[in-house]
Amino acid sequence: MSHWDSLEDGKKKDAFYEGLVTQDDVRVIYNRYLLTDYCRVLDAALLEEKLAEIMLNFANYWNFYENTLFLKREKCIRQAIVTAKKKYICFVESNEDVKYFGVDDAGVKCVKPKFAVTGLEIVRSSTTPFARERILTLVTELLKNKNKAHIRKEYLELKREFYQLVNSGEWYSISIPSGVKKTPPVYLEYIEWPEELKKKLDWRLRAASVWNHLLENDPVLKDMGLEPIFESSKVKFIKVAPTPDWDLQWEKALKKTMDRMFDAIGWGLNVENDDRELMLEIF
Repeated sequence: MSHWDSLEDGKKKDAFYEGLVTQDDVRVIYNRYLLTDYCRVLDAALLEEKLAEIMLNFANYWNFYENTLFLKREKCIRQAIVTAKKKYICFVESNEDVKYFGVDDAGVKCVKPKFAVTGLEIVRSSTTPFARERILTLVTELLKNKNKAHIRKEYLELKREFYQLVNSGEWYSISIPSGVKKTPPVYLEYIEWPEELKKKLDWRLRAASVWNHLLENDPVLKDMGLEPIFESSKVKFIKVAPTPDWDLQWEKALKKTMDRMFDAIGWGLNVENDDRELMLEIF
């Protein structure tokens, strides 16, 4: 009985989709002309033997008892945007020779590259709810389609949505999430502190101190069942003093992150105001 015949039906299906069956020193590669398949054929035909020879020569040169140096392929990446050494976003087709699978629009199982981020913080804990999903969607679109006019249009639509929320007073989703590391001081005690001591107090604690005071004393807020802020509380902030700076809020929420991506692919830091592609379409 062959190795294939001995496999259960489920494992046969997995092996068929993976495109690889191994037994001892024998490998059967089903080439679907994907990047991973090409790398497997290249490894089997050339690289593995040559790399093993190089590693063996290195081990012999340094008088190793035995050769324990072996190289293997890590990721097969279809598209990537690299901002610096070891800092990139990409679509990974396979990792350590294991493909990523999903289903297509017809519900059929197929290879589906995985979105991956290395060395970059695209979405942080301080990223606003508004920006969190939209950044990932726009970066994914950027990997798939580097049409500058199209990406700029999508980007400007996000900016329009942002200011629409501002104008309608829906500030919750554009507020910055943050943690409060200490218990805020009692407001009436805080206002009596020396100015130097006040300046050293973290702005989150100052805001939390005012909030707690309002909950206790404001006739509307104190009956709304809102929670006070204590140490380790997770809250959302918008800096409104002396006046709200929505342009700065937009820059922190989304613009700064996307500018790094645009600059990495050669579009510069001013995509938002660069309408040259639009002018070319008109003329």
